[in-house]
Amino acid sequence: MVRYNKLIIMLLCFITAAAYALPPMETVRVRQVGPGVVERTIEAPSEPWVIHVLEVDLDDPHLRVEAVDGGGLRGPSVMAREEETPGTRLVGTVNGDFFSASGQTTNHGVVDGEIVKLETYSSDPKVYWPALGIDAQQKLHIGCHRYEGEVRIAGDPHRLDGINADPGEDALILYNRFYADSADISGGTRILLQPVGEWYVNDTVYALMEGWFEGEERQIPAGKAVLSGKGAAGEYLEARYARGDTVKLLQALLAFEDLSIRGVSYDYLSSNPRIKHLIGGYPTLVREGKNVALRAYACEGGVGSFAADLHPRTAVGFNRDTSTMYLTVVDGRQPHSRGIHLPDLADVMI
Repeated sequence: MVRYNKLIIMLLCFITAAAYALPPMETVRVRQVGPGVVERTIEAPSEPWVIHVLEVDLDDPHLRVEAVDGGGLRGPSVMAREEETPGTRLVGTVNGDFFSASGQTTNHGVVDGEIVKLETYSSDPKVYWPALGIDAQQKLHIGCHRYEGEVRIAGDPHRLDGINADPGEDALILYNRFYADSADISGGTRILLQPVGEWYVNDTVYALMEGWFEGEERQIPAGKAVLSGKGAAGEYLEARYARGDTVKLLQALLAFEDLSIRGVSYDYLSSNPRIKHLIGGYPTLVREGKNVALRAYACEGGVGSFAADLHPRTAVGFNRDTSTMYLTVVDGRQPHSRGIHLPDLADVMI
């Protein structure tokens, strides 16, 4: 089986916009890089731009589209080498999401059904950034997402306050293999969980309580998780713990797509299908076939000239029936390609 892995950055989807006339462009190279995957190199000499496009047939049974955790500031080539396994071949990767100097990404992230982190909000009121979700059937979904979580033990519910987050008083937090150092999960009540089946977002996962988690290992075992509670949340766990009993977990990322006002609107709040992978970007470029780059940039919290400046850019989009995905990279800050601003990038995606 051929596996197609990658991380993604800018997103496609949303409404209104001015029309921008693209310069003359020429396709200078076309090559098949794998089953269902075609690479095109396009040049616009008057700008100049060099644009690389991977056209991916999502209906090809030999392909899988996945997100990969950067684990800090690793480059795509490093991650590509690490992700190749016997029986699979990596045919394309791109960077995804924005990140801090420490390598921490800003948006929600999901890898193989496990939440890596939840979105870091830098404004009040919160401004949510869009993300690309890949469901269990390899279908793509783009939108903004709000997290909700719940745990049920012995039929009794409790809010799941966060994933891989700093523990707070009276907070119930779930930790998994993506948490940097399990030794930091100190204090409170901690239970090691083994899922029955696969991890998913937007679906109930059943897990067995294997025992108390002592935190002696520096890393949580792959596939397992630690449920940690302090204060009232710790008392909830203590009172209901029984080795071998079942815990029900629901980690939901509810989607909405309303840019009618700056900030958050829940007019279209809904649950996507079961998410296996999700990676963020910013801003939305296209909605219903229309260029909305500038409006989305403002509504999603953009300030300054980032949208209008020339930069290297990465974008992802898909056609109307989500059967084909387009990964687009525009070279920048080089003599042969100086970069592109967001309205032109949106037109390229259209």
